[in-house]
Amino acid sequence: MTLKSRNHYTFFLASIFFAVTVLTGIFFIYSLIHQDISSRPQEYLFTLKGFSIFRSNPLSVAAGIFLLSLYLPVTAFYLFAHFEKTPSTEIIYFLFFLLGILPELSRLLIPLCTTPESFSSIATFTGRFLFWGRTICAVGFFLGAYMGEQNQRINVEQNIIITTTVTLFLATLLPVNTTSVTKTFSVKWGYASAIYIFQSLIIILALASYAIQYYKTEDKNQLKIALYLVLALAGKIIITASGIFTVITAGFFLLILGTFNYLELVHKMNM
Repeated sequence: MTLKSRNHYTFFLASIFFAVTVLTGIFFIYSLIHQDISSRPQEYLFTLKGFSIFRSNPLSVAAGIFLLSLYLPVTAFYLFAHFEKTPSTEIIYFLFFLLGILPELSRLLIPLCTTPESFSSIATFTGRFLFWGRTICAVGFFLGAYMGEQNQRINVEQNIIITTTVTLFLATLLPVNTTSVTKTFSVKWGYASAIYIFQSLIIILALASYAIQYYKTEDKNQLKIALYLVLALAGKIIITASGIFTVITAGFFLLILGTFNYLELVHKMNM
């Protein structure tokens, strides 16, 4: 992938992220104004009544989703502006991480759907979309570590196409339990334990790859990169797994801290 095509791809994704963020904000504000209290379950009501920053509640979950929607275009436009002339393969795979966060916004569809006829379809879509996104995040982490080595910086387009196609295919086959929705508006999957183990193994392999690169080169930047990516990934997981506002805020801080420290380091290494 040439630098010019990567920049076009980054700008295209940034534009999509921005449009989705605007739509998410409009959709959420509309739902607040027109929410039908009588037809919506209590656990899906966005209300300040009884709100606490130390207890799980739907409004905090929605706030976490909106924070992620803001993070996506800001980070993508930052990549476009800051890395426009920097030939870094790592950035291509970091875009996988951003793309994997996008499905998290679909969780907002769950509390906004009040009709039983459409809930099953929306829950199925959300569950499979979340599986694809969370798997892409882990795979992007691994590819950034393993394919970032000098002798592996070839066939980037092929890696992207194969990874995207395989994960999308698996997502279409995934059984989804539409009757089981968590407090964070996530839909539970079939074979959940096996999936979590698989995703965890991918992350462990990525960390092992950074450790091996450090052992070979004694370059401490490899350890710093691993640390910053772990911080970003941990922040994202905290935001998506918690409904407590203070915890979500802490997760967002980790996400920002890890992301921009990682990008600054990669930029410095490729100058």
